[in-house]
Amino acid sequence: MEKRYDLRLDIPARAMINGNIIEAVHRDTLFDKVKRQKLGEMQLNLNQADLDSYHLLDQSYVASLLYCLLVVPKELMNLSKNDELFQTLDNMVPALPSFFTLRETPPEFTCAPSYWLIRLLRNSISHVLYEIDSENNWIFWTERSPLWKASIEREHLMEFLSTVGRKLSNRALSIKNEQLRS
Repeated sequence: MEKRYDLRLDIPARAMINGNIIEAVHRDTLFDKVKRQKLGEMQLNLNQADLDSYHLLDQSYVASLLYCLLVVPKELMNLSKNDELFQTLDNMVPALPSFFTLRETPPEFTCAPSYWLIRLLRNSISHVLYEIDSENNWIFWTERSPLWKASIEREHLMEFLSTVGRKLSNRALSIKNEQLRS
């Protein structure tokens, strides 16, 4: 009998793969021509300024990646503070929390910063408790205990997604592989 597992656990890795492909396509000169053609075909009420300012790697791209990496693999929330994922993230240089400007953190944050950062960021994303300012900087928060508030500049967020996204994807894949072995 074939082992079964939840295909949802492939989503973080596939989101990272898709993101890398999209970034490569975005750098190709053909992209601008195809973008204008497709936006025109969609017949949306976009003025020329909207067409000119459209960027593929915009806030919808980032929000999708955040959702796929942090919310979809709900099994990551069952990991202990001592899991290898959080130990690896805690030992990163630069330190994981340094990507963010932390405005409010729970007291327990300092003893397991990566565990709490991933957990609180996931809660912010899943409950849509974030804003994006006019300069494309992101502000995240929670409304229930444990309370936190943090912001991150777009460039740092992209670096965070690239670096941490791979680690989250690999951990979700290892959970899938554990399911296949059991």
